[in-house]
Amino acid sequence: MIFLCNNKVRTTMLMDNTADILLDNIMRVMSGEYFGQTKAAAIVGGKKKLERLIESGKIEAVKPRNSQNGKWFCNAAQVLMHCRNMRKTGKTGKKKQE
Repeated sequence: MIFLCNNKVRTTMLMDNTADILLDNIMRVMSGEYFGQTKAAAIVGGKKKLERLIESGKIEAVKPRNSQNGKWFCNAAQVLMHCRNMRKTGKTGKKKQE
């Protein structure tokens, strides 16, 4: 999209790889962080999908305590790399007026 801002032509596309650099910075920071299983499942699109990603080795999961009900922690950067599409599909939810 091209638009005018302060009498200068601007575009929403970043031509100097700024978006890639910012995404790389986010992933580097989040690589040391962990999400719980519930939060990670919500981000990737469900518990089954999260389990498949863990089994295939795409997401690293650790269980610090060796108890039956111990909490699983998933690497935040890897979870964010496999997040589901959160964009709206265009449905407004409003009823049509007759």
